[in-house]
Amino acid sequence: MADKKLEEVRAEFIKRVNKSIINQLLDVLLHKRIIDDEEVEEVNAKDKTQDQARILIDNVRKKGPDASQHFIYILVARNTFLAEQLGLQNFPAD
Repeated sequence: MADKKLEEVRAEFIKRVNKSIINQLLDVLLHKRIIDDEEVEEVNAKDKTQDQARILIDNVRKKGPDASQHFIYILVARNTFLAEQLGLQNFPAD
């Protein structure tokens, strides 16, 4: 399941992601109603990129496999390099 895969790659995602990617993910996740305005504000309230990444991936992962799968698709579409580093580029849909 996608939520389990996000749990596996969580530490590397937190270490490797940058603010630009986080902002892109937030925009698309908000547009697709996977996260809400309050969750976006929670991420943006943190100064450190690693703290933002931690909140973002945990919030999505807790929403279950569908939200997690969307997160993976969005990450692959927005940053193939990072997705490949995390082993997500060929992750199958549930």
